[in-house]
Amino acid sequence: MSKADDGFLTEPFDHVREEVRQKYADWRSLLVRVNRLAVDNQYSIEIQLDSNVERYAAVLFARTLATTQASILLLEVGLVPQARTLLRSALETHFALAAIAKEDRVVDKLIEGHAAEQKRVAKNFGHLQHTELKQIADAEIASDRLQPFLASSETALSTLDLAKKAGLEHWYRTVYTDLSWSTHGAAVDLDCHVVVGEDGNEAEFRNEPEVEDQESSWLCAIEILLKATTALAAVFPNVDQSPLEQGYADLRKLAEKFQTSATL
Repeated sequence: MSKADDGFLTEPFDHVREEVRQKYADWRSLLVRVNRLAVDNQYSIEIQLDSNVERYAAVLFARTLATTQASILLLEVGLVPQARTLLRSALETHFALAAIAKEDRVVDKLIEGHAAEQKRVAKNFGHLQHTELKQIADAEIASDRLQPFLASSETALSTLDLAKKAGLEHWYRTVYTDLSWSTHGAAVDLDCHVVVGEDGNEAEFRNEPEVEDQESSWLCAIEILLKATTALAAVFPNVDQSPLEQGYADLRKLAEKFQTSATL
């Protein structure tokens, strides 16, 4: 890209997408297959609307699926940190889904969590310092309209709580933490914008499509889809699980191939 371009809004980016698809053909082939399985099951489940467990599981699966798909769209145009930010978001909804799949009562805590979030937002009104916003907040507080929210005693489950209940604490402390670097713009993640000169010092800064080193992101996206479909099957008996074992096996092969090439 050049100064005359519109950055990542420059169209078309087909040449980047084609390069990524060729470079990660095996990963994308498996991703497409696993995604198709997830989509098929999304539309095959029969949801009992009087069951909070089934309603929440279906919605959490849909959000996990769509967010993971969005991350792939970003990977294909070289927006790797942004794709990894979405993968972190997909993990959060997956933790909730997997937790529900293991323990029905978790759904009650998720519902309570909404009230807890309403209380947090209401409390934030009292900390506003901007003159005009503070006037609005003061008026709301004086009207007692916020009192029902402020009086709530409900608590929300943290992401770590959900990961533990899902039996995925190890994912929280490894994959989720790693993806958080991109989300929060950690210094270690910002290195991708630095071009090092022959003398080992910073020569320039870049903001271009990243095509190299996408393997771990593809791996993460595929495994999230596999795990989410597995969790969905724990709630809905009619989910087609037969291809999952092969999907996991094919992913292990790709991961082993990647690890081998990375050490050469």
